[in-house]
Parts: sequence; structure tokens; C-alpha cells
Amino acid sequence: MSIEEYIYTGAFFLYLGLSSFLLRRKAFASDIMSMKLRFFPYLFKWIGIILCVLILAFGIVYWNKYEYSKELTFYFLNIGLFFIVFSKERIEDEFIHQIRLKALIVSFIGTIALFGGLFPMYLFLIFEIQPWIARVSGLIIITYILTVYLFYFYYAKLASNNSND
Repeated sequence: MSIEEYIYTGAFFLYLGLSSFLLRRKAFASDIMSMKLRFFPYLFKWIGIILCVLILAFGIVYWNKYEYSKELTFYFLNIGLFFIVFSKERIEDEFIHQIRLKALIVSFIGTIALFGGLFPMYLFLIFEIQPWIARVSGLIIITYILTVYLFYFYYAKLASNNSND
């Protein structure tokens, strides 16, 4: 197998394993209301932050030096963001779950609006697409969803804390 196949296979199993950890077995039952998410411990938020900082430093230094540095940067950045998004807060209550749901909806609608509107214009206006953009376009979308989710979640959390004071 080539390096590219190892990268894609490893990323597939890593994403599959992390996602299967979050969904409990009852999630696939016939009653959709019994679906519950299991979050990572609070420590994983810090692991994700450290991973994001390290991989961004790696991406800045090695962006054009190796053939697969762009893909590796986006894969590990998404894993770090995944840890941050799906880790528990210090106080995990119904209000936090409501903010999480709103942040998920905003990030999903924002992604549809941005990529649905801009990507076709990008394809028609720029005729020569860089080959690495075609390889990591799905990773860019995942990174965008997770980033918008984090910004909205912490903005709503901060706004609610300021309104309560």
C-alpha cells in the first residue's frame, strides 16, 4: 500500500472509532427519542486544543515541503476540533445541551449557505483548480462545520453568562 492509502485507511478507522464511541447502542433502536450522546471527559478538550496548536504549527512549517502535509494537517486538525467539540463542559446541564443543539443547527445551515453558494462560483470563476484542493475539499468542509460550531457555542455561552450577570 502507498502512503496515501495508509493515511486514508487510518483516518477512516479513527473517525469511525471516535464516532462509534459517541453513539450509544440504543441510538440505533427504533425509538429515535432514546438516542443519547456520550461525550468525552473534560480532559479531552485540552488534548484537542494542544493537538490543534501543534498541528497548525506543523502545517505552517511543512505546508509545501511534503506531498501529503496538507492532508495530514486537515486530518489531525479535524481530530483536535472533534475532541474539543465533543468533550464535556465543567458543568454539563440542559442549558448546555440546548446551546449545543443550536450551534449544530447554525453550523450546518452556515455550511450549506457558504459552500452551496460559493463553491459553484469558485468552480466557474477559477478554471484551474489546485489538485490538493480537490483531495481535501471534504476535509475543509468538516473543518468549517466544527469551527463554526465552536465559535457559535462559545459565543452563545458567553452571551448567556453576560446576560445572567
